[in-house]
Amino acid sequence: MYRLALRMGGKDCGTDAEDLVQESWARAFDRLHAFAGKSALSTWLCGITANVAREHLSRSRLWHTEVLHEDDHPAVSPPPGGLMDVERAVAMLPAAARSVFLLHDVEGFTHAEIAEHFGWHEGTSKTLLFRARRALRARLGAPDD
Repeated sequence: MYRLALRMGGKDCGTDAEDLVQESWARAFDRLHAFAGKSALSTWLCGITANVAREHLSRSRLWHTEVLHEDDHPAVSPPPGGLMDVERAVAMLPAAARSVFLLHDVEGFTHAEIAEHFGWHEGTSKTLLFRARRALRARLGAPDD
Protein backbone atom coordinates (compact mmCIF):
# COMPACT_ATOMS: atom_id res chain seq x y z
CA MET A 1 0.00 0.00 0.00
CA TYR A 2 2.85 2.36 0.84
CA ARG A 3 4.64 1.63 -2.43
CA LEU A 4 1.46 2.31 -4.41
CA ALA A 5 0.72 5.53 -2.50
CA LEU A 6 4.28 6.75 -2.98
CA ARG A 7 4.35 5.95 -6.67
CA MET A 8 0.89 7.33 -7.41
CA GLY A 9 1.87 10.57 -5.74
CA GLY A 10 4.98 10.70 -7.91
CA LYS A 11 7.24 13.68 -7.51
CA ASP A 12 4.32 15.54 -5.94
CA CYS A 13 3.75 13.18 -3.01
CA GLY A 14 6.86 13.33 -0.88
CA THR A 15 6.18 12.36 2.72
CA ASP A 16 2.42 12.39 2.19
CA ALA A 17 2.56 8.69 1.25
CA GLU A 18 2.58 7.66 4.92
CA ASP A 19 -0.51 9.79 5.55
CA LEU A 20 -2.20 8.27 2.50
CA VAL A 21 -1.54 4.76 3.78
CA GLN A 22 -2.86 5.65 7.22
CA GLU A 23 -6.03 7.09 5.66
CA SER A 24 -6.34 3.97 3.49
CA TRP A 25 -6.12 1.68 6.53
CA ALA A 26 -8.72 3.77 8.36
CA ARG A 27 -11.11 3.56 5.40
CA ALA A 28 -10.49 -0.16 5.01
CA PHE A 29 -11.29 -0.72 8.68
CA ASP A 30 -14.47 1.37 8.40
CA ARG A 31 -15.57 -0.51 5.28
CA LEU A 32 -14.45 -4.01 6.16
CA HIS A 33 -18.08 -5.09 6.38
CA ALA A 34 -18.43 -4.19 2.67
CA PHE A 35 -15.61 -6.51 1.57
CA ALA A 36 -17.47 -9.26 -0.25
CA GLY A 37 -14.51 -11.46 -1.06
CA LYS A 38 -15.06 -11.15 -4.83
CA SER A 39 -11.39 -10.17 -5.17
CA ALA A 40 -8.26 -10.70 -3.16
CA LEU A 41 -7.96 -8.62 0.01
CA SER A 42 -4.77 -7.06 -1.41
CA THR A 43 -6.66 -5.94 -4.53
CA TRP A 44 -9.38 -4.38 -2.40
CA LEU A 45 -6.81 -2.58 -0.22
CA CYS A 46 -4.91 -1.32 -3.29
CA GLY A 47 -8.18 -0.01 -4.70
CA ILE A 48 -8.82 1.94 -1.51
CA THR A 49 -5.25 3.25 -1.56
CA ALA A 50 -5.62 4.30 -5.20
CA ASN A 51 -8.79 6.22 -4.40
CA VAL A 52 -7.24 7.92 -1.38
CA ALA A 53 -4.22 8.95 -3.49
CA ARG A 54 -6.49 10.20 -6.28
CA GLU A 55 -8.50 12.27 -3.81
CA HIS A 56 -5.27 13.73 -2.40
CA LEU A 57 -4.09 14.66 -5.89
CA SER A 58 -7.52 16.13 -6.71
CA ARG A 59 -7.37 18.36 -3.65
CA SER A 60 -3.89 19.41 -4.74
CA ARG A 61 -5.23 20.08 -8.25
CA LEU A 62 -2.72 17.61 -9.69
CA TRP A 63 -5.24 15.01 -10.91
CA HIS A 64 -6.45 15.22 -14.47
CA THR A 65 -7.44 12.65 -17.05
CA GLU A 66 -6.79 14.57 -20.22
CA VAL A 67 -4.89 12.65 -22.81
CA LEU A 68 -1.13 12.96 -23.07
CA HIS A 69 0.00 14.49 -26.35
CA GLU A 70 3.26 14.04 -28.24
CA ASP A 71 4.74 17.28 -26.92
CA ASP A 72 3.84 16.34 -23.33
CA HIS A 73 6.65 13.82 -23.14
CA PRO A 74 9.74 14.98 -24.99
CA ALA A 75 12.77 12.77 -24.72
CA VAL A 76 14.80 13.70 -21.69
CA SER A 77 18.56 13.38 -21.80
CA PRO A 78 19.72 10.60 -19.51
CA PRO A 79 22.10 11.54 -16.74
CA PRO A 80 25.77 11.37 -17.68
CA GLY A 81 26.95 7.79 -17.83
CA GLY A 82 23.55 6.11 -17.49
CA LEU A 83 19.92 5.75 -18.35
CA MET A 84 17.14 7.71 -16.73
CA ASP A 85 15.83 5.95 -13.66
CA VAL A 86 12.55 4.20 -14.50
CA GLU A 87 11.03 5.29 -11.18
CA ARG A 88 11.85 8.91 -11.98
CA ALA A 89 10.37 8.58 -15.48
CA VAL A 90 7.15 7.11 -14.04
CA ALA A 91 6.99 9.89 -11.44
CA MET A 92 7.13 12.47 -14.25
CA LEU A 93 3.88 11.19 -15.80
CA PRO A 94 0.66 13.11 -15.12
CA ALA A 95 -1.12 11.69 -12.07
CA ALA A 96 -3.96 9.87 -13.86
CA ALA A 97 -1.67 8.28 -16.45
CA ARG A 98 0.83 7.32 -13.74
CA SER A 99 -1.95 5.74 -11.68
CA VAL A 100 -3.26 3.66 -14.59
CA PHE A 101 0.25 2.52 -15.49
CA LEU A 102 1.00 1.49 -11.91
CA LEU A 103 -2.33 -0.21 -11.29
CA HIS A 104 -2.34 -2.09 -14.61
CA ASP A 105 1.30 -2.87 -15.38
CA VAL A 106 2.73 -3.07 -11.87
CA GLU A 107 -0.15 -4.17 -9.62
CA GLY A 108 -2.00 -6.30 -12.21
CA PHE A 109 -5.42 -4.65 -12.16
CA THR A 110 -7.63 -5.06 -15.23
CA HIS A 111 -8.90 -2.06 -17.17
CA ALA A 112 -12.40 -2.86 -15.93
CA GLU A 113 -11.23 -2.76 -12.30
CA ILE A 114 -9.35 0.51 -12.84
CA ALA A 115 -12.32 2.10 -14.55
CA GLU A 116 -14.61 1.00 -11.72
CA HIS A 117 -12.26 2.40 -9.06
CA PHE A 118 -12.07 5.80 -10.72
CA GLY A 119 -15.58 6.01 -12.19
CA TRP A 120 -14.34 6.05 -15.80
CA HIS A 121 -15.18 4.19 -18.96
CA GLU A 122 -12.84 1.28 -19.62
CA GLY A 123 -11.60 3.04 -22.78
CA THR A 124 -10.27 5.93 -20.69
CA SER A 125 -8.07 3.52 -18.76
CA LYS A 126 -6.84 1.90 -21.98
CA THR A 127 -6.08 5.26 -23.61
CA LEU A 128 -4.22 6.58 -20.57
CA LEU A 129 -2.16 3.38 -20.35
CA PHE A 130 -1.26 3.51 -24.05
CA ARG A 131 -0.20 7.15 -23.77
CA ALA A 132 1.69 6.55 -20.50
CA ARG A 133 3.67 3.70 -22.06
CA ARG A 134 4.48 5.82 -25.09
CA ALA A 135 5.61 8.71 -22.87
CA LEU A 136 7.82 6.35 -20.84
CA ARG A 137 9.41 4.94 -24.00
CA ALA A 138 10.15 8.46 -25.19
CA ARG A 139 11.61 9.52 -21.84
CA LEU A 140 13.71 6.41 -21.52
CA GLY A 141 14.97 6.61 -25.10
CA ALA A 142 13.39 3.33 -26.16
CA PRO A 143 12.10 2.97 -29.74
CA ASP A 144 8.35 3.48 -30.22
CA ASP A 145 6.62 0.35 -31.53
